[in-house]
Amino acid sequence: MEQPKLPPHDIDAEEGVIGSCLIDAQAFIQVAPLISTGDFYYETARWCWEAMRRLAERDEAIDQITVANELNNIGKLEAVGGAAYLSHLVSIVPTSLDVEPYARIVARCSQARKLIDCAGRIAEMGYTAGADISTALKKAQELLLAMSGDTVKPLVYTPRDIADYGMERYAHLQQKGDETAIPYGFQDLDILTGGAHRGDLILLGGRPGMGKSALAQAWSNNMAWHYRVLYCSLEMTLAQFIDRDVVAAIRQPMSVIARGQYDEEVYYEIVDLLGPMSERNLYFLKCEGTPVATSDIRAAVARLKLEAGVDVVFVDYLGLLADEYGRTQNERIGYISRRLKGIARAFDVAVIAASQLSRAVEKERYNKRPRLADLRDSGSLEQDADVVMFLYRDDVYYTEEEWNEEFNKTGNRWKPKAERKPYPKGVAELGVEKQRQRESAVVLKLSWNGKLMQFKDYQPSVEPQLALAEEGNNE
Repeated sequence: MEQPKLPPHDIDAEEGVIGSCLIDAQAFIQVAPLISTGDFYYETARWCWEAMRRLAERDEAIDQITVANELNNIGKLEAVGGAAYLSHLVSIVPTSLDVEPYARIVARCSQARKLIDCAGRIAEMGYTAGADISTALKKAQELLLAMSGDTVKPLVYTPRDIADYGMERYAHLQQKGDETAIPYGFQDLDILTGGAHRGDLILLGGRPGMGKSALAQAWSNNMAWHYRVLYCSLEMTLAQFIDRDVVAAIRQPMSVIARGQYDEEVYYEIVDLLGPMSERNLYFLKCEGTPVATSDIRAAVARLKLEAGVDVVFVDYLGLLADEYGRTQNERIGYISRRLKGIARAFDVAVIAASQLSRAVEKERYNKRPRLADLRDSGSLEQDADVVMFLYRDDVYYTEEEWNEEFNKTGNRWKPKAERKPYPKGVAELGVEKQRQRESAVVLKLSWNGKLMQFKDYQPSVEPQLALAEEGNNE
């Protein structure tokens, strides 16, 4: 009959860690960030480590005498084998130089035991899930993610580590450039920002109707040719998302494409477009009408990271995420922004999230251009984000007639031609209001085609000019 397997453990490594710390108190300081009391398999090692931890918290010396005294205080000295056992541990470790490798073995065995426990709990979920398999799968993913996050903490970087890292970094940058940056595919924006950087939370803010989703989709399409992109749309279905791509590519109105009012020639144009679309590295989160929380996005990123890799995550938009936290909307949005920032750092991806702005933009001031204070519901958004950009279009707020009256007339008289401002139809402004590492408060122009729902690099030569009827009679 096959004997049951013991959980992964290594008694020599555990005793090596305790013995090293008993002969060199600095050894405890060296490995304390790597392991905790619960990582030891044997009770005797756990009790000894706990005694040393208590001494360290009180800033007291760690040696055979003090550890024996602390074990006696907590009633465990006899249980571990008395002072003789501590002498044994010292005798089997000739030096403390190998304490860190010993600690890493202890940590690795602990992680293996946690994985076994996690697998057992997931198996139990499978037996009891019944018809509610989706909930069981979500809980299983959360268990695995929680375990993967419970990894060994790194030690601090020494001054020499920092200098060595700098030498390696700048030599690499000189030879290959910044490979961590992911271009947006818009020339001026890429020059200003250097692209989207992994580990960053990037906010794209704007009032409804400005085109945030269209711009985010344009960025995702550009990036997906060379990087892996996960697009999480909480507003659009997959059909709507594809429709926008098709409309922009074959330059037919949405009313024609979405209703199927196209002839065979246009149909074959669409078919030709869908082939290359399958070659892009763009993945679309399945929402299917169910609420989506940051935990769902985190689970999707974790799975995609393992299966195919992922570089950029789009969230459209932040305010629609279903996380429930705190007692106020401010607390909820603050929690969401921290979670998204955590995803960016944990998985080394750029997270680009669209965000609505406060109505105060429209109600309380003459200048409608957004400011950082307009981010809706939470100052945490401004704090957590590495980059904040605002999308703005004058033609959302002014008709051409209103524009001419307000900006090109003084009373009933036209301003001199040199002072007139052309109606900015098809012109959008992208204000980069915050960048941690680069110049901020810079405004770029983009060209906007409302019929095709498409943004492009700004082209002044095609900017619509102001049309004033019978100007000569109105001077």
